[in-house]
Amino acid sequence: MLTPKWPENLTDPPRLGEVPSSEWNDTDVPFQQNKTVIDFFAERVKATPDAIAVKDPSCFLSYAELDRLSNRVAVRLVKEGLRVEELVVLLMDRSCNFVIACVGVLKAGGSYLPLDIHCPLRRLALLLADSRARFVIGGKEQCDRSAEFVERALILGGDDCDFANETENEVPFVPDLRRRAYVIYTSGSTGSPKGVEIEHHSLSNLAQWYQYSLGLSGLDRVSMVANVSFDGSIGDLWPALCAGATVVIPAASLISHLDGLISWLAEERITISFVPTALVELMFSRSWPTETSIRFLITGGDILRVRPPKQISFTLINGYGPTENTVFSTWSVVTPEGGDNFPAIGRPIGNVRAYVLDENLQQVAPGVEGELYLGGEQVARGYWNQPVLTNKMFLRDPFAKSPDARMYRTGDWGYWGLDKELHFVGRKDEQVQIYGHRFELGEVEHVLMCHPSVRQVCCRPLLDQGAVTGIAAHIVPFQTSPALREELRKLSLDNLPIAAVPEVMMYHDRFPVTSQGKVDRVALDAAVIRKYQSGSIPALQGHEQEISNLWTEMLPNAAESDKEANFFNLGGDSLTAARLLIGFERITDRRLSLTTFLQNPTLEGLTSFAKGDLTVKFAPLITLHGEGARPRIFFLYDLFGDLGCYLNLVNALGADQPSDGFTSPVIHDLEKMPNSMEEAASEIVSRLLELNIKSPPALIGYSWGGWLAFEVARQWVAMGNETPFVGLIGTEAPIRKVNTAIRFLHFLRWTPRWFLNLAADGKKSGKRLVEALLRLNQAMVIRNSLPVAESITSPIMKGHLELVLKYSPVVPRPMVIDLFRESQELKPAGHPLEPAHTRHELDDGWGRWVGTPPRIHWVDCDHENILKPPAVHQLAAKIRTALDAFYKI
Repeated sequence: MLTPKWPENLTDPPRLGEVPSSEWNDTDVPFQQNKTVIDFFAERVKATPDAIAVKDPSCFLSYAELDRLSNRVAVRLVKEGLRVEELVVLLMDRSCNFVIACVGVLKAGGSYLPLDIHCPLRRLALLLADSRARFVIGGKEQCDRSAEFVERALILGGDDCDFANETENEVPFVPDLRRRAYVIYTSGSTGSPKGVEIEHHSLSNLAQWYQYSLGLSGLDRVSMVANVSFDGSIGDLWPALCAGATVVIPAASLISHLDGLISWLAEERITISFVPTALVELMFSRSWPTETSIRFLITGGDILRVRPPKQISFTLINGYGPTENTVFSTWSVVTPEGGDNFPAIGRPIGNVRAYVLDENLQQVAPGVEGELYLGGEQVARGYWNQPVLTNKMFLRDPFAKSPDARMYRTGDWGYWGLDKELHFVGRKDEQVQIYGHRFELGEVEHVLMCHPSVRQVCCRPLLDQGAVTGIAAHIVPFQTSPALREELRKLSLDNLPIAAVPEVMMYHDRFPVTSQGKVDRVALDAAVIRKYQSGSIPALQGHEQEISNLWTEMLPNAAESDKEANFFNLGGDSLTAARLLIGFERITDRRLSLTTFLQNPTLEGLTSFAKGDLTVKFAPLITLHGEGARPRIFFLYDLFGDLGCYLNLVNALGADQPSDGFTSPVIHDLEKMPNSMEEAASEIVSRLLELNIKSPPALIGYSWGGWLAFEVARQWVAMGNETPFVGLIGTEAPIRKVNTAIRFLHFLRWTPRWFLNLAADGKKSGKRLVEALLRLNQAMVIRNSLPVAESITSPIMKGHLELVLKYSPVVPRPMVIDLFRESQELKPAGHPLEPAHTRHELDDGWGRWVGTPPRIHWVDCDHENILKPPAVHQLAAKIRTALDAFYKI
């Protein structure tokens, strides 16, 4: 197992009762103190201009290309009047464009503020107003959302790119280590978020620590898994760019698909990866490829409660650090050995100091708990536009050599161990962390108080063996109503991160108080426990009681229901299902697949799975939502053979829309992989015939599942049955076979426009043309955009993709289908060398296969997000409208 380098000047630990000496924080490392991350990046551009700097699922950029494109951003911002250190909001997801914007803003002398593109509009407006930002950079949809809140919204990417015609000349960059580099927002106890200001010297120290301790170099491939609004993404990006490594960005859909993420790490030959704690804990329960390139897997964001299995070949590092101290402050190497103790958070990293202090700001002895304080090179400047709070939390460091040194009061509780490492205990105040997301209960209370029926509210953390797993909201209403619970849930979803949405809501006539007149929070916690034990759900024994508690926590409406109530009828969605199964695995030490859970998605089913064998008999047809009088929908399984991708859509379609789903038999037996798309569809057709459906069925499939839905419909019609409703969500037409004549005509048609676009791409047309032609030489002559390769380790995914490559259907008669297309996936023109691609056609190429123009329904999103909020609600409304028209409802 690899071991990272560490400062070697730590002394032996003190004996019990002795205070650690100052040498425990003698972590000085002679890093270059006169260079910013932009200086290091510029060195890599000169040294390795052709090396790949960043790669996402749709493109890649060399260091030279990233340098030139980021120059365009810098030039435009300077023209727009960007001032030194002025904030520029980046409203985009992980992508090559995001990296271009980050580098460009810093080159222009500004500071960047990354925000989550899925942020509710009200919260986005709040953050933009608080930041006082004049500029937003993002995609067209994000710029349209934010345009009314800022002076200038600049589109990066696509046909409407505002930077396309800018020069690529370098903007004079004067290094200033005390200049602000970026701002990251965290939650605030007053109900308002607070922005943390990080200066260049802090970011530079972090980047150099990665190189020093991990040997990070141009040979490494570093994953970018963390959300851009989470400071973990800072550690994914800048150390890699400063070292000449490649930043590799996964598809958004892989983040929540653990097996797919593990396969992706292997396929992309990732050598260094940061993955949040909640995901890492579950990933270690999965099977890993026998060969992997990973050297270091870094985790953080929550209490790590597991150790790595002995068979892994890489090193696991448990990191700790608040946003206020630049991503990571301490690291610890976690070994498989260690007994039942939770892994430590380790030693301070280079040029960072850590103290455990009592209420008088005096150091305490090892083994004695105290508050964690952090000093050194990475302490933030403070909170944006909040001087009073800054002075309260950022104090003079009395243990440092410099009189100007400061330390940050974390509010976290911990202690030094005799193993020379820090051990984390928990939060001192009301700030909590849930599944890696950090916020304060006061913000949740502030949102709930906005409802006119709420008189008082007090939020408390839900604890499981000391770890926070959710929030309980205690409410004193002015008046109760049957709709209040759902209204408060919607209010929370519209204004809070999903992890902060209360999972339990309890109503009180008045709050219990202590003798001092304060709200008795201990009594409120006890009320929640009593409700679990004596509420409408009967008390169970052992794991069953814990599962019952988990069920009620995840589904607030379950408190008034019986144990046979369906998961979806209680408001369950895809995120809730994932968290429920994670909790089930934590309680029982047994993995429950989504497919198995969906066979009986009730509390009764969940407890029976805990008691019995999880290897249940395969059920091809699963009821997703059983209630409602509308025509029943049949969802077709996705690329992984499962139905998990549809859970948000099932919920969004409404309580009156019944739906079933077909799963693939290969989930339970790989030997049952069909030999063709036709064979896969015929199995489903046989099941449909057994149901004796009176009206034409409604068949809906997403992406790969759309091909399966179409083939089922084709066979259904070929049998002489009435044409069913066919809804294809983000599904390209089947791959068209092309010959030399088709390729030549396609080349003649689209080449002129391609050259015109190239000519308009910049003044350096000659040089750019040569580079573009080199790229064209690498383009595929026929379409094969589906990643069927030996590197794919998932046999189910690989097998299903191979079915599509040889799929060439024949339609028995003209058939009308409904296409639900992502507006952001419509390409402006075809590629000269790819005649089989169809994304530039309005009907996505389906017209030639079905013999009649499809009905097209546009959804404002991209392919990865069409089944996620907020786009899924727009999609659900369009599906309901299409069903109403088809069945003449």
